[in-house]
Amino acid sequence: MISAPRILLVGAGQLGSRHLQGLVKITADCRIDILDPSTAALALSRTRADEIKGAERHQLRFLEDASDLNDDYDLGINATTSRYRADSMKTTGPLAANWIIEKVLSQNLQQMETIEHAVKGADNTWVNLMMRELGWLQELYNALERETITGFETSGKDWSLACNAIHHIDLVAWLSRSQITRVITDQLHDEWKPSKRDGNFDLLGTLKVDYDNGLEASFSSLEDGPDRISQLTTNGKNWVIDEITAQVRCNDETVFSGVFDRQSDLTTTLAERVLSKLPLNLPRLEFAAATHRIFIAAMLNYWQKTMARNDQHVPIT
Repeated sequence: MISAPRILLVGAGQLGSRHLQGLVKITADCRIDILDPSTAALALSRTRADEIKGAERHQLRFLEDASDLNDDYDLGINATTSRYRADSMKTTGPLAANWIIEKVLSQNLQQMETIEHAVKGADNTWVNLMMRELGWLQELYNALERETITGFETSGKDWSLACNAIHHIDLVAWLSRSQITRVITDQLHDEWKPSKRDGNFDLLGTLKVDYDNGLEASFSSLEDGPDRISQLTTNGKNWVIDEITAQVRCNDETVFSGVFDRQSDLTTTLAERVLSKLPLNLPRLEFAAATHRIFIAAMLNYWQKTMARNDQHVPIT
């Protein structure tokens, strides 16, 4: 691993503070700069870092202004909300050799281009579609190598479809070795409701997604019912992905199991691998941006249609 790694965390709120908890568990002594214009967010991150035993080994700087940053970070993590991601990456993108960027990448296609341009000089840029990093789902991926997925459905009670569907859309692309070609929104509900994060919205209903191998997947967020579960079919086999129990069942028999890693644990693993120059299983920006473009364009169009507004961004994160 790089000696005395230099790490930049952009965004210190709820998600950013969990990333910081993971970073302070890195075995090497690190210099970590945390950037956020909000003093409340910085205070939250400081408090959560202090909860981790050994955090004092690292040199932490909590910064409100990007002018105080260095220009030679080994790793950058962007954990802002999607509304501010492009602007923050425009400023900080050139400062790190490697990046991990949170989803949803952006709220329109112009912001996406800004992000891609900002990291052109980086050695590696990944997007944190983290289901690819779960060991028990990697076992499923390997088991499906010689299988053809003929159907895929995710369904459950109100699971913040607009904000979280991108995880499952990417999961299907990964498991089926394919890319998305179309997102169909005509089975979504018309009513948008405020999401858990201020200024953002979500909705119920079903998204249909087409893939370039001919597969059509559906993702449904219901007003009531059981917790989210995914079902897929291959030749003569029925598979169930249960995220609550972190299990995969095939024809009613548990075949793979593990844990659904918290971000504060997963970040430690991801960062240590990047700093040791080892590959990640996360999708690279090029692949994830192609997925996001189709998804964001469809969701923005639906927002404009149902809200009868000509907004140039869709407020999901």
